Amino acid sequence: MVCFHPDEGYHGEGTDWKNGTVGTVPVCHYAFRFSLACDCSTYQISIFATDLDYPFMKKRKRKYKLLVRIPLLFIALSLALVLLLRYVPVIYTPLMLKRTIENRKVETYETRHTWVSLDKISPQLAKAVVLTEDQKFYDHHGFDWDEIRKMRDDHMNKGTKLRGCSTISQQTAKNVFSFGSRTGIRKVWEAYWTVLIELLWSKDRIMEVYLNVIEMGPGIYGAEAAAEHFFGCHANKLTRRQAVSIAICLPNPLKYNPTKLTTYQRNRCNALLEQMQ
Repeated sequence: MVCFHPDEGYHGEGTDWKNGTVGTVPVCHYAFRFSLACDCSTYQISIFATDLDYPFMKKRKRKYKLLVRIPLLFIALSLALVLLLRYVPVIYTPLMLKRTIENRKVETYETRHTWVSLDKISPQLAKAVVLTEDQKFYDHHGFDWDEIRKMRDDHMNKGTKLRGCSTISQQTAKNVFSFGSRTGIRKVWEAYWTVLIELLWSKDRIMEVYLNVIEMGPGIYGAEAAAEHFFGCHANKLTRRQAVSIAICLPNPLKYNPTKLTTYQRNRCNALLEQMQ
């Protein structure tokens, strides 16, 4: 046996070139085990690998498996969750939890949220949010690329500030699957979930979830809670003007109130009402 050790050097035993022998030689700092066979007539030596002994390769394989399995497991769980929420009402979201923690010292703060199906929400509200938030909602597949390119060109050519151009699908993903932080990572996270819900949910389901979980005021989530709080009625009883008033305030629901519109908002409300007729 011929062996090599990084500290001790070569050592061996029983070298018989006529009958063949089994030996070990070094490669890097680890030993390959192989067989040597000698043909006496031609004096040719043949080497047959019989085993490899790499401790570090085993570790790399384990790390590689983890690197592959963890993402695959995450994707599988993501798909399962999105499929589940295709049929099950979304009764609580990360954003609701975040707002509760932020307002934990406010004694009067409470979360108001009541899930209702899409057929129990005024169709005027769905029309209003499409007009104000995402006019191409029923045409795109989650992202309004024309609006994104326009925003980019305005920023690069005119120096305008980057503005939000999230679609209803993106806002739904943000509200259901994230805490709504303003970071680049959140945008990537949001995009991932947007792709999944566009693939696995119908447009009506996206709209239904959106109108049930979107933040519409301090502690107020969804159409039913907003209708009851601001107008004292159920979501299916909202008038066209009330629906538009709610939709106009969605860009900043913690600042604006549908019952106390600014002059600009009232003018915009009137313009939208004309479009909806």
